Amino acid sequence: MTCSGSESPSTLFPRWERSCVESAEANSSAAREERVTIQMPTPAKPWAASAYDRSFSFVANYGRDLLPLLEAKPGERILDLGCGTGTLTAEIAASGAKVIGLDADAAMLKAARKAHPGITFLKGDAQSLALTMRQLAEAQLSSFTPLPRRERNSHSERRGGSTVLPEDGPFDAVFSNAALHWMLRPRAVVRGVARALKPGGRFVAEMGGYRNIGAIAEASIAALRREGIRAKVSDFWYFPTVGEYTSLLESEGFTVRFAAYFDRMTPLEGGRDGMRRWLQILGTPLLDRAPAGRREAVIAAVERATRAELLFDGRWHADYRRLRFVAVKG
Repeated sequence: MTCSGSESPSTLFPRWERSCVESAEANSSAAREERVTIQMPTPAKPWAASAYDRSFSFVANYGRDLLPLLEAKPGERILDLGCGTGTLTAEIAASGAKVIGLDADAAMLKAARKAHPGITFLKGDAQSLALTMRQLAEAQLSSFTPLPRRERNSHSERRGGSTVLPEDGPFDAVFSNAALHWMLRPRAVVRGVARALKPGGRFVAEMGGYRNIGAIAEASIAALRREGIRAKVSDFWYFPTVGEYTSLLESEGFTVRFAAYFDRMTPLEGGRDGMRRWLQILGTPLLDRAPAGRREAVIAAVERATRAELLFDGRWHADYRRLRFVAVKG
């Protein structure tokens, strides 16, 4: 495993302070115990897709810096895992790759299909990706240029009208931006990604890393505690160390070619209402724990606790810490 890869830091992380964590240190018991780890809103509580794009455009904007690591090539089959409203899916497709977007949220997918009608978007849970592979394979057969017969026979077969994938899936790469930390069963995700990839296929992603949104999370948990609600950040999000996640990848047959952990203090839209907006959309699972009628009190408490650290230059900021990696299936 390498912390920096062959690319220069200015190419990979423009404008950002970055730091790498050695595997041994990140895997220490103390680091594991302190790990700040939130649950993606379920289809029953869909994201407000238009509000998300309007208030959190920085998610896709920062994700564009991940695309050079993907190195999508014309004709490659690529899966965008947790595609949201499809902004980056469309940019991958513009490279000439054959791309499918997968997301668990119906509202996000509706917005993606409306904005990008030429791209296939499917509803599915990345934590049960193996169960979604038949659906992906059927979409692959219907919307992708057919594989040559020899390659097609080695990658899929028909059984009773359904496409059943063998151990190695049809994708050259799996891409994911700002989604993996919402998935609380990381081994299931990594195992599913491995099954979706061809041998030598690439897994390229960025997610929240260890102590991502540390100040916001700590203030939110403290505010809930004052309301009589016991909660841990790991009830909602999964924010691993570099060592933890690279070890997971390696245990599932990946070779980690690049991994880095870096700070990215991120200005929020909405001026002095920025923290409120963040909590009302990205913090929805956490606010849902608050007693009826006490959400405003929780929001106000978080604002008070984080004001000194996160409100400056006339706007709120989120104390993001990111984990970025490139791994190759063996």
